[in-house]
Amino acid sequence: MYTIKDLVRRAKSVNARRPATISAEETVTWAEFHDRIQAMAGALVEQGLKKGDRVAILALNSARQFEFWYAVLWAGGIVAPQNFRFAPREILHCLQDLDGIWICTDKACLPTIEEIRPVVPGVRGLFYIGDGECPPDYVRYEALRKGDGSAVVDEPLVNDPAMIYYTGGTTGVSKGVLFTHAQILSAAQQWAAGIRSMHAADTYLHVAPMFHMGDGVMCYVTAMKTCCNAFIDKYDLKRFIDICNRDGVSWSTMVPTMVRSLCLHVQETGVQLPTLRGVVYGGAPMPPAVLDMAMQTFPGLEFWQGYGATEAQSIAVLESKLHTLDERGQRLLRSAGRPFHSVLIGILDEQGDEVPHGTVGEICIRSNAVMQEYWRKPEMTRHALRGNWYHTGDAGYLDEEGFVYIVDRVKDMIITGGENVYSSEVENVLFTHPDIAEAAVIGLPHEKWGEAVHAVVLCKQGRTVRDEELILYCRDYLAGYKIPKSYTFVNEPLPRTSIGKVRKETLRESFSVR
Repeated sequence: MYTIKDLVRRAKSVNARRPATISAEETVTWAEFHDRIQAMAGALVEQGLKKGDRVAILALNSARQFEFWYAVLWAGGIVAPQNFRFAPREILHCLQDLDGIWICTDKACLPTIEEIRPVVPGVRGLFYIGDGECPPDYVRYEALRKGDGSAVVDEPLVNDPAMIYYTGGTTGVSKGVLFTHAQILSAAQQWAAGIRSMHAADTYLHVAPMFHMGDGVMCYVTAMKTCCNAFIDKYDLKRFIDICNRDGVSWSTMVPTMVRSLCLHVQETGVQLPTLRGVVYGGAPMPPAVLDMAMQTFPGLEFWQGYGATEAQSIAVLESKLHTLDERGQRLLRSAGRPFHSVLIGILDEQGDEVPHGTVGEICIRSNAVMQEYWRKPEMTRHALRGNWYHTGDAGYLDEEGFVYIVDRVKDMIITGGENVYSSEVENVLFTHPDIAEAAVIGLPHEKWGEAVHAVVLCKQGRTVRDEELILYCRDYLAGYKIPKSYTFVNEPLPRTSIGKVRKETLRESFSVR
């Protein structure tokens, strides 16, 4: 019976005077937030929004987007956050896929919407939550705020659709991933129960993009905890530090590239972040060297590793107390943690049978936080949810204590001469070389071996290294068949997705013809 709408009602009931959002302009309490959301939901219904309507939001992180997001859900609509880092054609695909939508945008993303809007079919209405002059045909955020809340709003049900996230994967066209209220709340409850040290007195900074599941789920965790939400529109080191210190930020979620840049900046400048207590990290593999640097740079900080997927939200967590520099800690830090409560992890072989502990197979899960379906893609849904398991596409294994270790994406595993090579294992070795800034390992077609192990390397500024040196370096750490025998040295950062994952399909396409 309990829905996302009830999160806001409960927050007002138990912590009315505590701040819900904070920005340079204003601080809004949970009581005020509740009343705003109720008024905005009524205004949306008066505009014609009906239960089950899709609302695509292309906007940078902000308190206004946070409010609008909850208002749509209160009104029974479906929120479909869009990746503002996508190219216009990619965004157009997502909007066309939603098939008859409302669109919400801000000043930064308005040009993109205006570019593609003429070819988006069935646009029902436009909302503007940005600063400055409101463009023609758009309903301004302030106008929605003036709603009196008297409009009759259908009550959402627990199994009604709530969110459609679009995958930001490394291959193929983005797919819409549909979640109900119950599935979203299940994931949020897992995180809220897991991070026991986050409290109502805390302030959480949304620095990772809200369109990404990693931060999206925290939009509900903070409401469960009734803590305060601060926002940064785009990650910038100086602004991140300024907002942390201005708003007393105590928690945030960061991807590994953010953690690395913050550590280097703190080491170089000596800047202090006195209120920051905890960081959740995930979204892409965290190189061991970066995690060691983070733990040494911020010895008093709680680090929580989250392992999830757009389709699964929350799978496993490595708790802060396990982030230690002793022998056991170093071993466990190579894992993705243990499954959340109410999550079952199984390691399956190609026949769908579970394999023994320590044996590599596909990581599959059962959880009430798994998606309902791929939006209007029944065949893909059946393939992903077959056998009462969600198939993650990640290759890994479980140890005797229930910790899950990810060794690669199944599709990124290289088979050379009949032997399996997990690219992440080779990359972790290359990353420890003092002259290497970035490295990605891929399999290239080979007449004799089937696939050959190939490395794409970006050296640190002012440094160089030769193929022969790297081959010798890897011999101390890797079996001979795992060592890359060929290398491509690049001068630009490796292509990445919006959450920092290397686009290996792009690399394979670029170098397979060489």
